[in-house]
Amino acid sequence: MKRFTLTEFFLALQEASQNGIENNTGKLKDEYDKFASLVFSESMNDADKSAIHDALVYTGVELEFLTSGIGKKNAAFILKKPLNLLKSKLNGWKS
Repeated sequence: MKRFTLTEFFLALQEASQNGIENNTGKLKDEYDKFASLVFSESMNDADKSAIHDALVYTGVELEFLTSGIGKKNAAFILKKPLNLLKSKLNGWKS
């Protein structure tokens, strides 16, 4: 369930929530691409759709929690893409 929260992207987000985002912007952008690739590849290849769904939900909750530590303006900028990605993947299960 924690497969996406154990990525370098999440580690950089956690650091940014504690130390400020200014020093982590470049790393966050780089690591986001790897995070997005992992989300797509895992959700396409994982035979256990329930497990991947749960991992996506868990990851979304964790991303929203990190918003409080980063600050609303910066969080809106940094977390908008990953949250939209997760919501899009989860909405795909509804069809």
